[in-house]
Amino acid sequence: MEAEEINIAQLSRKISVTENAIRGYVKNSFNRIDCLVAIKLCGYFDVSFGEMFLIKDI
Repeated sequence: MEAEEINIAQLSRKISVTENAIRGYVKNSFNRIDCLVAIKLCGYFDVSFGEMFLIKDI
């Protein structure tokens, strides 16, 4: 987000996702990935799902 010079509130308005949802992804404090949110985030930042999210074994 820093490279895009956009904050959570601005991104929330641009992609129609709640600030709380975005904040969870930014802080890496989420338990599941909402597919529609992921699609919107990847589309906005023009990256693939694999670039946006790192999957680790638990």
